[in-house]
Amino acid sequence: MLRYELLWQYGGLYVDADFECLRPITPLLDGVACFAARESDGRRIANGLMGATRRHPFVGQLIRGLPASAQAHRGKRPAISTGPAYLTGTHRAHLGQLTVFPSCLFYPYLWSEPAILGRSEAGPARGHPGPARGSCCQLGSRFEAPPSGVA
Repeated sequence: MLRYELLWQYGGLYVDADFECLRPITPLLDGVACFAARESDGRRIANGLMGATRRHPFVGQLIRGLPASAQAHRGKRPAISTGPAYLTGTHRAHLGQLTVFPSCLFYPYLWSEPAILGRSEAGPARGHPGPARGSCCQLGSRFEAPPSGVA
């Protein structure tokens, strides 16, 4: 919930700690006022990396809907009540306010797919400080899959 409040109050970019920036994000953001990206499985919109201009109306909608969502999903995981499922539902109710990037740009693999990074179990590889999940802005071109060999 804090990420939504920070974006509302200050605008900018919110990034979870398990991302590693591989390329500049700036080329993607020309003319984009509010954005997030699909999760690796393509079903939901992730909230681990998102951005908006200060006081963007979509972020306001997210904040206003939080109490009702938390109440309706009491006892459920945060991913349902305030996270990706909530973000996806809010997007569907307010189409056109959020730019949704394809998962290949920010979520090239699921958190549960450690083999992609040559790991035997989920989480950071031994001796490797991160990322556990995301990779920021893997650009080949605007909407292509990342270049081969880039994880």
